[in-house]
Amino acid sequence: MSKTIKKKTAARSDTKPNNKFKGKTKTPKSSLKGRPKNKKKSPASPRQSSPQKSSKRPGRVGEDIGVSKTGREVSKTGMDGSKTGALPNKAPYKAFGHWLYGRHCVAAALDNPDRVVLKLCATKQGAQWLLKQGYRDSLVQFQAEEYQNEELDAMLSFNSHHGGSNQGVIHQGVAAQVELLPSLSLEDIVDEGQYKGPIVVLDQLTDPQNIGAIFRSAAAFGVRAIVMQERHTPALTGALAKAAAGTVEIVPCIREVNIARTLTFLQKNGFFCYGLDGRGSEPLAKAPLNGNVALVMGAEGAGLRPLVAKTCDMLVHIPMSEAVESLNVSAAAAITLFAIQQASNL
Repeated sequence: MSKTIKKKTAARSDTKPNNKFKGKTKTPKSSLKGRPKNKKKSPASPRQSSPQKSSKRPGRVGEDIGVSKTGREVSKTGMDGSKTGALPNKAPYKAFGHWLYGRHCVAAALDNPDRVVLKLCATKQGAQWLLKQGYRDSLVQFQAEEYQNEELDAMLSFNSHHGGSNQGVIHQGVAAQVELLPSLSLEDIVDEGQYKGPIVVLDQLTDPQNIGAIFRSAAAFGVRAIVMQERHTPALTGALAKAAAGTVEIVPCIREVNIARTLTFLQKNGFFCYGLDGRGSEPLAKAPLNGNVALVMGAEGAGLRPLVAKTCDMLVHIPMSEAVESLNVSAAAAITLFAIQQASNL
C-alpha cells in the first residue's frame, strides 16, 4: 500500500506548470462534458440561398471610362474555366463573329454604322487611346473589357480564322469581335447614281497582306468597289483588315463565284476591262484609262488565269527595269490606280 502512494506522489512532482497559462485557470476536459459541440451549418437549400455579390472590382480604367476587368479576372481561372492561373489557351466566344484588331482598324469599325460590333476589348493603354480619340461612348456602350497584352495575344491567336495561328499579332492594345459587313451585288455597284470610280477585280488572290494593301490603295484613289471570289479568299477581318488600316469599312466588297462571268456582266454595263499582266501587249501609259474602268489583277506568280485574261478587253503591263522581274501585286495595283485617277482628271 505504501509503495502505491509513493508512485502517485512522484507522478505529481514530475508535472511542470505551463508558463503560457500563468495566472489563468485552464478548464479541465472533464468539465466540458455535456456541453453541446459546435455543429457545422448545413448548406442552405436553393430556395434559401441568397445571390452572392460579385467579387470583381473595377480597375482605374473601368472607373473612368467603363472598361471592366472581365478579361483579366477570367484569366486567373483560365478562360476555359480551369483554375490553373495560366494565360488563356481557349478563347471565349470562339464560335461567334470575327475579330478585328489594331487601333485604326477598330476605330473605323466603330465609326461604320453598317458594322455590328459584338465585343470590345482593350489593354489599359489601348482604352486610353480610344478615349483620347473620342470613343468614350463606344467604350461604355459595348462594355469594353480590359485585358493584359499577353491575354489579348492569346485570345486573338486562338480566334483567328485566317492567316495561320497569327502568333504575336500586332493588335496595338485594341480588338473587337464583329459580324461581317452586309454584302452588295454587282447590280448595285454599276448604278452610276450611287457609285463612282473604277472597279478592281481580284482573280484568286489569297494573301491577306496583299489584299489589305490593295484595299488601302483603293480607298486612296477612289475605287468604287473590289470584287473577290466567293471561295478560297480570306474574310475581311484579322490580318487582312489590319493591313487595310480600316479601309475595309470604306470600300465596298462584292463576292462572286465566277470571275469571267463577272467581267462579262461589267462589259455589258459599259465597263472596259483591263487585265494587268506582265505579258500584256500594251504599256500602261498608252492605255485609254478614262471612262468606266475595271482593273483585273491576278495572284502573284500565277497571274491571271487563261479564261479571265481572254475575257479582258485589253492586257496592259507596267514597264520596268530588266533588273526586276515583277512588282508586288499591291504595289502594281497602287501604280495602276494612280494612273487611272490621273486619266479621269484630264
